[in-house]
Amino acid sequence: MPSFKKILFATDFSDCAAHAQVYAFAFAKRFKAQLILVHVVDTAYPSYAGVYGFGAEVDLHIEEVKKSAQEGLVLIADAARAQGIDAHPHLLHGRSAEGIVDKAKQSGCDLLITGTHGRSGVDHFLFGSTAERIVRHSEVPVLAVKPVEREFVRDGGALTLKRVLCPCDLSPLSEQALALSANICRVFDAELTLLHVIDSRIEYPLVLPDANLPTPAEFHRRAVERLSALAESLNDIKTRIEVVTGIPHKAIVEEAKAHKIDLVVMTTHGRGGLSRALMGSTAEKVVRTAPVPTLTVRPAS
Repeated sequence: MPSFKKILFATDFSDCAAHAQVYAFAFAKRFKAQLILVHVVDTAYPSYAGVYGFGAEVDLHIEEVKKSAQEGLVLIADAARAQGIDAHPHLLHGRSAEGIVDKAKQSGCDLLITGTHGRSGVDHFLFGSTAERIVRHSEVPVLAVKPVEREFVRDGGALTLKRVLCPCDLSPLSEQALALSANICRVFDAELTLLHVIDSRIEYPLVLPDANLPTPAEFHRRAVERLSALAESLNDIKTRIEVVTGIPHKAIVEEAKAHKIDLVVMTTHGRGGLSRALMGSTAEKVVRTAPVPTLTVRPAS
């Protein structure tokens, strides 16, 4: 069963974070977990204030920001304690994503919960996403919550998970999310959907024209066989399998919409540098675009 005994909730005090806070409180109460509340005052980016003679004013402003943030954390901690949650506020400074990831690891957290604004297009290109950087680097499972989506926290803070989606690319890495998905389904008596997406962007005959490769039908048959074997190994929970062709992150999002999924659970390969620039990350794209909360797991190497 999931062992969520210590949960980190990262907040920037935005409306998006306030929405994720509902999930943080609900998980902490459901699993009787200690709740670590974290805000990072980002002081890591270079400032030109000194060049223009505003250094002292900027330093004063940062101190005011820290004071306000500490007060905000105390208010959240008080609200959590009023619901019987063991809450502990921590104000950090530095780079936001790195500080949050490091704090979760150092504190021995089992789960990290954060809001994500779900930016896309030019806005995402310019500003990026702290949540996606957390997903990419965190060794702790990350629950990312957007402001408007299909909710599984009901009035009163009850968790009501009914349908969980676990995308699987049939690699050993992707299957490491299966155990957590299955355990969550056991706790909430939820149905688990195992999804494989045959990537329509890869034209194998063009890449390897002389190779004797399987037909699309054979790819589909083998994927069904593998997912069926995985489903049979989980005979104590209700499962269904789905094999589709498309662009992986888009197909995952469409599956979530079409079948009223409450939660997507998947691994992230944790790529960085040139590898990520070339291949991207399906998990990060799902975090950004899915209409439901996503729980990402970085696989053991």
